[in-house]
Amino acid sequence: MKNYKTITVPLLFLLPLTTAFPAFQINHRQESSPSTPFDHELQHIDTSSQHQFKPPRSTDHRGPCPALNALANHGYISRTGRTNMEEASKAVNSVFGLSVSLSKFLTGMALLAAGDPWSKVFSIGDSHEFALQEPRGNIGDDLGKPDPSDTHIDWRPHMHKPPGGLSRTQGTFDSDSSISRPDAFLADYGAAPPAAGGQELELDVADTPLMSHIDKIHEIAAEMNMNMTNIGVWREAKRRRVEASKRENPIFLTTPFAGIVAGGVMNTLFPSLLFANHSKEQPDGTFDLNILYDWYGVYPKGPSGWEVRKGWERIPAGFNRIHPSKEITMMDVMSEASTLIFELVLSLGGNVNATDTYEKVDFNVLTGGQYQSYHFRGWRPKVFGCFLRSHLLQGSIGAFEKLFKVVGVPTGLLIEVLEVFDEMKCAEAGRWSVLEAWERFGGLRIWKGIF
Repeated sequence: MKNYKTITVPLLFLLPLTTAFPAFQINHRQESSPSTPFDHELQHIDTSSQHQFKPPRSTDHRGPCPALNALANHGYISRTGRTNMEEASKAVNSVFGLSVSLSKFLTGMALLAAGDPWSKVFSIGDSHEFALQEPRGNIGDDLGKPDPSDTHIDWRPHMHKPPGGLSRTQGTFDSDSSISRPDAFLADYGAAPPAAGGQELELDVADTPLMSHIDKIHEIAAEMNMNMTNIGVWREAKRRRVEASKRENPIFLTTPFAGIVAGGVMNTLFPSLLFANHSKEQPDGTFDLNILYDWYGVYPKGPSGWEVRKGWERIPAGFNRIHPSKEITMMDVMSEASTLIFELVLSLGGNVNATDTYEKVDFNVLTGGQYQSYHFRGWRPKVFGCFLRSHLLQGSIGAFEKLFKVVGVPTGLLIEVLEVFDEMKCAEAGRWSVLEAWERFGGLRIWKGIF
């Protein structure tokens, strides 16, 4: 139990975001909802018995995503941190309330960036060393749950190198300007300029949150006089981190999926809704400092201090997720992405090999004129959704050749998870010049040309 007073504040859906963001529109998820249902049986997430918190062992894998780390620490996915697409998708849907199709899309993208599409196994942290060694047998985890990576899988016939896990997805699944972690380049290289010669950089995702970043979220909420359930708090935190990355990171890059969706929406919409605790008294949720510290692995240190423990994220005791009728869909994600772009929190582009040189990507080169920056002005989630779908398909052409010796299985998996966009009725795009459009940005050397 944390030794400070907990203050619970109602969800402030009725407060206009214009207090801090003069041009912000209210996201449709932020509307007043006086009739929001609450059902303890449907919403309560068990953190006892087989789902009690257990910190990771030295052999377990934890990575940059606090949600996946927490799921592993509570046994909703294998406590080893090596999971598969089906297990991870089911856990994300049941614990956090993402729709089935959105859960499948996000875990499928994680698999393509971090794992082996043939076995559908990936690590939520570092590489799980796909079976160049002899199979270890089914050691399972400490609950006896099978470890899906224990099956002997030889990646060599179909991959150029072993899968790296989510901690090796900088620029593909993970992105800079995280609200809780430092940029990967700054964490690995400090303020040094990018390596000369255009060689590809191998960066580990900075997967340990910083106390200064986490506390800044709470400070921003206090500055804005808002509870952390208000998405405006997280947008402002994201905006400040983006500006810092532009100033400090010479290879800062914002791509459509890793930058806008994983690095944007998953830093704003997701924590404001999915990390909030819901109750009969507060059906729209509440979010205090205790909850923030639990989700980001912050623990007492000494008589009055606090520290981040890498990989120790936990589900708050007594946690109740959003009601099933309020589950998060792909349209919600595209809505927030559209808002972040329209309100200039994020834009597609990057620094050009030096700090403070941020330029937007050239849409004429990228899409052959099919899209222009003005197409994203205003709240246009379907426009961004169809753009993202085409970019993923086009970008995968070069990326899969870098990652895989044969591309049939990963291409089929990508097409399968992109079915989540079917409701948007997107027109098929012509041939885009994805790599050519991004090649002038220094960050391309860590971006595999995929997302």
